[in-house]
Amino acid sequence: TPMSEMLRFRPRVLLVEDNEINQEVMVELLSQLGYLVEVAADGAQALDSLRLKSFSAILMDCQMPVMDGYAATREIRNTLGNTQVPIIAVTAHAIVGEREKALSAGMDDYLTKPVTRVSVRNILEKWIRSAPPSHPRISTASSDPKGAPARTVEDERPALDPSVVRSVKVMQLFLKHVPPQLTGIEEAVKLSDEQLVKERAHKLKGGSHAVGALRMALLCERLECLPDDSFKLVEHLLAEYAEVEAQMRAALEQRAPAPELMSGGVQV
Repeated sequence: TPMSEMLRFRPRVLLVEDNEINQEVMVELLSQLGYLVEVAADGAQALDSLRLKSFSAILMDCQMPVMDGYAATREIRNTLGNTQVPIIAVTAHAIVGEREKALSAGMDDYLTKPVTRVSVRNILEKWIRSAPPSHPRISTASSDPKGAPARTVEDERPALDPSVVRSVKVMQLFLKHVPPQLTGIEEAVKLSDEQLVKERAHKLKGGSHAVGALRMALLCERLECLPDDSFKLVEHLLAEYAEVEAQMRAALEQRAPAPELMSGGVQV
């Protein structure tokens, strides 16, 4: 059938990502760009998938439990002997040496979070010969007006980036998973457990970037550096989440179906 023919020729991408919010955002984005997507929650699951199927490209998160992206890439290249599939690192670390670390592990390219439709589309078109054509309805507009200076102060950024498309499912996942993550960060700061603070702040930063919660992501980034004012930053983070939550719940309420539609339509 025509549909089966279309599916047969759609490139298959393996997304290796442990954060559920990031998973949902990326699956939606990749599907909209015309790719088939399979998700692995860590490097070990990625290896299992590669033993069974072939993929046109792999988007590999670098920091994951069980087996991180660097170790997984070395296993794919050396143990599985797969030197052909393009592996693209996806990381929140835009720091000196991180790109080199990814490339030395055997990855082919590097994508820094927060990712956008444009950045994902461009990097996959670069590495996949049979990439779907760019869709004309997908906006390539930047989050800032043309010619506007880059925002550097968190208070100047909106609580939710208006250029980020958030589905109902993504917002519901965010509202479900973030409160316990905030509690975990607060507990780690109280315990002065530096490694735990870093890990938990890093995870929340990834999810915040994915939904366009810009100020939350910036506060998490500052917490990762373990500053002296960590307690005050946690207070700011909790207040910022309250603002994000209010905006998301308002958006969900607007998208809720009308009562007559939920009951099967209006009788005439």
